[in-house]
Amino acid sequence: MSQSLMKAWRLERFGGALTLEDVPVPKVRAGGVLIRIEASPLLTYLKAYVDGKLTFYNPPPGKFTPGTNGVGVIDAVGQDVWHLKPGQRVVFSPHFVAGENVEDPAQILIGLTAFGAGSATMQADWRDGALAEFAQQLAIDPWLVNPYHARCGEIDFQAREGEECLASNVSLLLEKIRLKYLEYGIKDKPYVAVKADAGTYGMGVMMVHDAAEVRDLKQGFEAVEERARYELGLIKQDEVFFQVVPAKPAAAKP
Repeated sequence: MSQSLMKAWRLERFGGALTLEDVPVPKVRAGGVLIRIEASPLLTYLKAYVDGKLTFYNPPPGKFTPGTNGVGVIDAVGQDVWHLKPGQRVVFSPHFVAGENVEDPAQILIGLTAFGAGSATMQADWRDGALAEFAQQLAIDPWLVNPYHARCGEIDFQAREGEECLASNVSLLLEKIRLKYLEYGIKDKPYVAVKADAGTYGMGVMMVHDAAEVRDLKQGFEAVEERARYELGLIKQDEVFFQVVPAKPAAAKP
């Protein structure tokens, strides 16, 4: 990128003047990306925010560029960013939560507000939002908020149809998840949730830690029939399935 200045809307302070100014193009930072903004929404409450009427918000101190999410093209990527490349068109969100194992991790909406212990320090590092020609955003790995998934068509365990698709998808997903676990130092064993396309709730979910568990459905049907009956609700023709739930022990009398 050759230009050194950009247009940006600058809010003097909460309830202060909002002006369009020429400001330096920000330099890309470690862990972030610089995005050339194509479009950014004007939220319904933006005027009340600029006027300082939304007193429960915590904007950055001093002059800053407001604005939240948007659409744009990555102009540059910072150090320690591997999954994004310049030239990619992206949709971005300003919400960021500190990856710290504490009860109340710091959170910010870049260019809008901050909440949680330590959020003021985080907001000082990432204060300017999207109402500008360029904006810096934290480069969050999409896998952290949108897990890997795959879909097969019709699967009939009794007719043995569609099982090859299921086995292949589970194997591929587990390998991709293993690589992510290595990247983030996760020590747990990777797993895939196999779920029937039958709504959000109810039975029909089976946790698989190894593709061999799915291949058993092809190579040893009887060996996994009990598990399939219990976890996937499998029943045979002209058969009624009953699930017996153990009664809770009676509470001891005082």
